[in-house]
Amino acid sequence: MMDKEKVLDVLRELRAAIKTESALIKRDGHLIISDFSYGFHANEVFGAMSSVILGAAKNIASECRRGPPKKIIILTGDAHIIITNAGSKALLLCLTDTIKDIERTMLEIDRAAEKIKEYT
Repeated sequence: MMDKEKVLDVLRELRAAIKTESALIKRDGHLIISDFSYGFHANEVFGAMSSVILGAAKNIASECRRGPPKKIIILTGDAHIIITNAGSKALLLCLTDTIKDIERTMLEIDRAAEKIKEYT
């Protein structure tokens, strides 16, 4: 059974560490829990679109005879969207402002994903 309060604590710790908003979504795109400041509808849309992006990335990797993606990074003009595995049934979706220290950001996101695996 998932401990949503502990997962939410991890998302809040991630926000404090690297100033990111984040959500945990099921692989089918349904929202589990979110630390996004956006409304519920936006969270649902983010979740669904992230799931679609992951599916497309899996297909691309498969066609190229590569393993499944571990992390997807989308760079925009003023933000980064990072999608990573958080266990076998969930994805951690993070939205950050432009990243100055990409290594630290990825390390913190990976740490959060590992903690979340313990609670799911």
